[in-house]
Amino acid sequence: MRWRYATGIMAGALLAACTSISFFPQISAQKTADKVIDDIWPATATGAVPTSDIETGTAAIAVIGKSIAQRLQRLKPYFDSGAVGLTAGGLLAVRDFGPIAALDRADLIALVAEDNKDRSALYREITRANRHPEWEADLRSTFGQRWISRAPSGWYYRDSAAAWIRKP
Repeated sequence: MRWRYATGIMAGALLAACTSISFFPQISAQKTADKVIDDIWPATATGAVPTSDIETGTAAIAVIGKSIAQRLQRLKPYFDSGAVGLTAGGLLAVRDFGPIAALDRADLIALVAEDNKDRSALYREITRANRHPEWEADLRSTFGQRWISRAPSGWYYRDSAAAWIRKP
């Protein structure tokens, strides 16, 4: 009798655990990243608008995306010079202060921090809009891959092993 009771409790616990597991929709996330990146970086748009089951049409997401897009014009010279690069985690990082005048370095650090704040808010807001905050790490990684794949030739990115690579 005890064995049946224990087995029933274990089965119930396993069932409860299984129903709370959330699987990250990788393919939909890639399509979502491409759509959002196309809106932010129109020059990289492929022309085809990917469809995805992941919600990105909220006002908050639009405001954050617009902020990142507007900042791109100020960041582009830093990307082009190799001073700033993309990371596998979906953020920006200062790669090399060499091409930057000493007086401009603090401004560059602030600009990168501001952009990273918006990027983090973007990923968080997408997971919030879809009611899956547990997706945030996977979403950041997916966006990181997609930002890198869509970056222009000559820009730098830092891979998951923290090595800087120049896009061919």
